Amino acid sequence: MTAIVQFSRNLSPESVNTLNQYIVEVISYEGDSEVLYIDASSEAEALNTAVALSNNADYAMIQAII
Repeated sequence: MTAIVQFSRNLSPESVNTLNQYIVEVISYEGDSEVLYIDASSEAEALNTAVALSNNADYAMIQAII
């Protein structure tokens, strides 16, 4: 599984323990696309959660941070 991160936020002390909502697109080996809304404290956590929730993930991309 390949992770593609399009956004990066500098963590400030105020945002370290907060959850953000990430829109993550997961692409399967067959080319199917699934968009998931994931609440996570970091981009890596959002990607890992999205891949764990999807079957047969080839790669995942963060599309937006809300």
